[in-house]
Amino acid sequence: MKEANFPYGKAIKILRSEAELTRKELAEKAGVSYSYLAEIESGKKKPSSEVLSKIARGLGVRPSTLFSILEEMAEGVPITPLQIAESKSAYFIPPAFPSNPSALSKRRRKLLEDICSDLNSLDEKTLEILSQLIKKLKTRS
Repeated sequence: MKEANFPYGKAIKILRSEAELTRKELAEKAGVSYSYLAEIESGKKKPSSEVLSKIARGLGVRPSTLFSILEEMAEGVPITPLQIAESKSAYFIPPAFPSNPSALSKRRRKLLEDICSDLNSLDEKTLEILSQLIKKLKTRS
């Protein structure tokens, strides 16, 4: 029987390389086993959307970014490391965002995702003002 060859592995390998993560590090960040990640990267296993979401978060990208890349690859669009790096920077998730978003309530997770999206669109001066405001609010608590 011919082994399946799922395209997810190539995109995940490229993103992992761009993130300067070893397979072991990504497996730990994503909460999947090393051997399962190796099978995904080699194209032997097709992960569920839940596992792909975990891997995306471990890579520091939104799951939608990873799904978009995978969709383009499935349509035969050649994907280069530069394109993936550009996608990643456009959908950066700050490191403070929980690596296990399922531990959050749906409402809180949605609020954090919206805030991250809004922060990515702000200019430096506005970010500085916002940072100072947050520090003031934290000292009042």
